[in-house]
Amino acid sequence: MEPIREAIRRMSSPRRLDPRKQSDYLPELTEDIDMSVDPASLDPFLLALSVVEFQPLVFLREFCLHAMQHLSLLLLLTHRKRVLAYNREFIGWTFGCFLQWTMFGFMMTCVAIFFWDRPEQLGWDELAITGLLFVFRHAVIAFKYAFTSPIELQRMEEELESTEAKKQRQVLTGWSRPNKELVQREILLASVRQWLDLTQGYFYVKKERGSEPSRTDGAAPVRPEDIAVVNDLHVRYAAYLEQHQQAPCATPTPMANCGKPRDLREVPDRVAVWNVINELIEECHRSVKSMETRLIPAVIFCAIPFAVRWWYGQYVVAGTRWTAYAYAVASVSVNFLMVMSNVGFVHVCLIDFQRREYLFTRLKAILLDGFVRDGLTSSTRTSDGNQESTSVVSDRKEPTAVSNGEPPAATADGEPSASGGSSPDDQCNLIQLDMDSSHNLLMWWYTRQILQDYGKVYLMRLQCYCGTFIVLALILGIILLLFVFDKLKTVTAAGLYCAVWIVIVIFVALFRALYDGLNANYVRKQHSHVLFRKSIILSTRAERMRAKNRERSAEVKDAANLCWVLAQACQDDEEAGALRVLGLPCSPELVTSFGSIAVAALSAGMQTIRSGSFGVVPPPGLGGTS
Repeated sequence: MEPIREAIRRMSSPRRLDPRKQSDYLPELTEDIDMSVDPASLDPFLLALSVVEFQPLVFLREFCLHAMQHLSLLLLLTHRKRVLAYNREFIGWTFGCFLQWTMFGFMMTCVAIFFWDRPEQLGWDELAITGLLFVFRHAVIAFKYAFTSPIELQRMEEELESTEAKKQRQVLTGWSRPNKELVQREILLASVRQWLDLTQGYFYVKKERGSEPSRTDGAAPVRPEDIAVVNDLHVRYAAYLEQHQQAPCATPTPMANCGKPRDLREVPDRVAVWNVINELIEECHRSVKSMETRLIPAVIFCAIPFAVRWWYGQYVVAGTRWTAYAYAVASVSVNFLMVMSNVGFVHVCLIDFQRREYLFTRLKAILLDGFVRDGLTSSTRTSDGNQESTSVVSDRKEPTAVSNGEPPAATADGEPSASGGSSPDDQCNLIQLDMDSSHNLLMWWYTRQILQDYGKVYLMRLQCYCGTFIVLALILGIILLLFVFDKLKTVTAAGLYCAVWIVIVIFVALFRALYDGLNANYVRKQHSHVLFRKSIILSTRAERMRAKNRERSAEVKDAANLCWVLAQACQDDEEAGALRVLGLPCSPELVTSFGSIAVAALSAGMQTIRSGSFGVVPPPGLGGTS
C-alpha cells in the first residue's frame, strides 16, 4: 500500500507535477487549455477499469451458473470458488441470495410436479411461459457480467464484495437511483474512455458586451471531494494496481496533469467542466422521475390462470389433488417474481433513455442560450470566508440565481426549464456561458462526448435487455400465430390468455422505451443543425465587424469555423453514438417494425380467443374425466 499512499499524497500536493518528468513543474498556462490528453499518460488501471465490451465466454459461463444454480454448490470446494459464489449471491445471508434460491426452488417445484404428478387441467403452455420468463431473466443477469471489465471480474473472484458494491452494479438497485459515488465513478470512467482530463477543462462565463474574458488566470477550479473518487477507486482496487506499475515513475495518477483545486474567488470568470457535468446530471435525475409500475402487471399475470379457469367452469387450481395446490402456490410465486424483475429491467431502460434525452436537450439549449448550473455557486460560505462544499447530487431547496457573474434578485420557487433559461418563476443557480467563444464551443463538444459516454456499461446492458425481451415477444408471437394456423392444438385457455397478456405488457414497455430512444436520437441529430445555424450567424457577424474591429472579427470567424467542424463531427457521430436495441439504432423504421409484429401477434391471440379453438377441459361433474 505504500505506492498507493504516495500516489494519493502527490495527487493532493499543492504543486502540479508532470508524470513523465516529476522533477519539473508545469508553468501557469496563458492559452486555452485542451482537455484531450495522450492515452499513454493516463492511469493504466483506470484504462483497464473503463473497458466496456461484450465477452461471449463470460456470458455463457454466467448463464449456466445462474440457470443451474443447484450446481453452484460444487463451487465451494476452493476458496476462490467460494468467493465467486458469495459475490454472485449463491451463498450468504443476504436478501439477494434468499431471493435467488426462492425463485429457483419454486421453478424446480413446478417442473417436478408437472412431470411427476401433473394436475388434470394443467397444460404445457403455462409451464412453457414460466420457463421462458425464467430463462430470459437469467440471460439478463448473464449480460451484466458479460459487460463487466476483466479487471473487475478478476477482483470479484478474489475478494469479497460489500453489499453496497453489489447494489451499485445492478440496474434495479443501482442505476435506477444512482448515488453520488456511482455518478462520479461513471463520469470519471467516461472521461478516461474519451481520453479527456476533466481537471483541466473550464468554461468562460459570459461578460457584458464589449468586455473580453481574461485568459491569464490559473487552472479551472475543481472541488477536492470531486476528485476523491479517484482515491477511493485506487484504495478499493489496491491489490490489482501493482501489476500495472512498470516503474517508480509510473505512479498511478487520476489524469495526466491533475492540478491543485482552486477557489472560485480566484477565477470568478470561469467555471470547471467537471462542475457543469455534475450539475447537468443532477438536474437530469431530479427532472426525470422513476415511476414504478411493475406490481400491477405481475399481479394480473398471476391472477389470469385462476380467473380463466373459473370463467370456463374448470377447477381454479387446475386439479383436485394436493399437487395441484402445490403447483398453484409455486407458479404464483415464481411468476410474480419473474414478471416483477423482467418488467423492472425494461422500466429502467425506459428511465435511462428519458434521462439521456433530457441531457441531449440541455446540451442543445446550452448552445442557444448558454445557461448552466454551477456547482461552486451552490456551495455555502462560512462566516470566515471559507467555502463549504456540498455533494454533487444533493437536494437544494432555495439556491440563489447567478447571471453573468452578478446575483439578481430572488425569485419564486420552481425548476428550470428544459432550455436552461430562467423565468420569473424559476429559482436556481444559473450562470451564462459565452457560447460565441471558440474555447467554450470546444469545451461543449468535450462535455457532449462525456455525457454521451456516461454510464456506458449500464447503457450497453440495458440495450441488450431490450433486445432480449424483443426476442421473447417474438417467440410468444410466433406461438400465437401457430395457434391461428392450426399448427398447435394442445393449448389451454389459461395459457393462451397468459401469453396474450405477456405480449401486451412487453409491447407497451418496449414501445415506450423505443419511442424515448427515438426521441433521444432525434435530439442528438438536432445538435448538428444548431451548430450549422450558429456557424452561419457567427460568419455573418464576423463580416459585419471586420471594418470596426478586425481582431474581434477574426475571433468570431474562428468560432464560426469551429461550429462548422463540430457540426460535421456531430453528423459523423450520429450512427456510432445512437441509442440502440438489438444492435439497430432506435429509428422510426425499428419502432414501426416492432409495432407491426406485436400487433400481428396480439391479433392472432385475440382471434384464437374469439374462435374458442383451444382446449377447455371441463371438470368431472360437467362431463369430463378425472
